[in-house]
Amino acid sequence: MLRASPSPRIDVVVVHRAAIEALLDGRNPYRITFQNIYGANSGFYNPALVAGDRVMFGYPYPPVSLALVVPGHIWAGDYRYAELAALVIGAALIGFARPTLTAKLSASLLLTSPRGLFVLEQGWTEPIAVLLFAGTVYCLLRRPAVAPWVSGLLLVTKQYLVLAGVALLRFTATLGVHRRRFLLGLSGAALVATLPFVLWDPRAFLDNVVLLQAREPFRIDSLSYLSWAARAGWGMGSLAWSLVAACAALLIGLLRTPNTPAGLAASLALSWMVMFAFGSKAFCNYYFFVIGVLCCAVAATGQNGEDRADKGG
Repeated sequence: MLRASPSPRIDVVVVHRAAIEALLDGRNPYRITFQNIYGANSGFYNPALVAGDRVMFGYPYPPVSLALVVPGHIWAGDYRYAELAALVIGAALIGFARPTLTAKLSASLLLTSPRGLFVLEQGWTEPIAVLLFAGTVYCLLRRPAVAPWVSGLLLVTKQYLVLAGVALLRFTATLGVHRRRFLLGLSGAALVATLPFVLWDPRAFLDNVVLLQAREPFRIDSLSYLSWAARAGWGMGSLAWSLVAACAALLIGLLRTPNTPAGLAASLALSWMVMFAFGSKAFCNYYFFVIGVLCCAVAATGQNGEDRADKGG
């Protein structure tokens, strides 16, 4: 499929390739511009960020999502092969999270998700997020010494993943004397992965990774309730809607799920699902990630409902 569709018409692929080439040339991927393949009046970008046939911002995601796909570009000539590998490895981690048939079926469900191939073709970053979330759940269950480092990388892979920090903080209550070590490892991994790019050009990093999210226009083609409301003439929502909805859902999830890896995944799946459903920009890739998180939650559930034993936290 990747060979049959080497250059899909989507800006995600364009900006990824431009950012990877810049990084390999020793240039800051957050200071690049890239080709506007949609035309001047597409409505996909803030008009202030378009000049001629160029989009005047750089790589719009945290650096982990870029660093992990560079090998695909180097070894296979297409960064999407790294995302394919990430999805397969992520599914394997789900399948081996517990020695149960349920875990294996959860992994199979992810790999056979109807839109999985489309997500890979379009070059979206969610396979990387699925890999790191599955890795976090796997390590919490089976490799606790590594869990802080993987969790730290997860938090700085995409902007919306910072919500996982709240659920992880709750989970550390189960660690007792090891809580401090976990939090230090998590923070250290996040800083090591992010700080070099922040120091390279603080303003460029802030503009592209943080502020850009608030400057993007409302997407009427979004797969969300806000888009439906806008098409019905009820006005356009804002980023605040998705943030409030996500926080409310996360609170409910944390109160209603056990303080276990399965409960962590379930509460976050609910939060992200609601966040995207009430977002001003939500597409297939976002919901594919939710499917991946739900697969993690199901796979992490113990036999005979043992994960329900220590509800709350």
